[in-house]
Amino acid sequence: MSLFDHYCPTHPLMAQAWVDCLRWSVTEPALVAAFQAQTGCVWTPARTPIDQMIDAATGAEEALVTQYLLWFNQNVWGVDAEEEITP
Repeated sequence: MSLFDHYCPTHPLMAQAWVDCLRWSVTEPALVAAFQAQTGCVWTPARTPIDQMIDAATGAEEALVTQYLLWFNQNVWGVDAEEEITP
């Protein structure tokens, strides 16, 4: 089970569209800026091996991904946080 399973639609066609939209969203500076402004999350991936190990140990990267997926589903994909994603 991956981190994305809880946030991604279960229907295969919708899942692929969701993944494509998610990939697009992280390359759009305006969307990334909106995410950062609305959530206050400005974490960026570590560049050095020791910093990467620290992020892995503290769960910083997973926390960012989870926060972004929640924000993405509400603000880009259009799913309410309480709504279950089903086919």
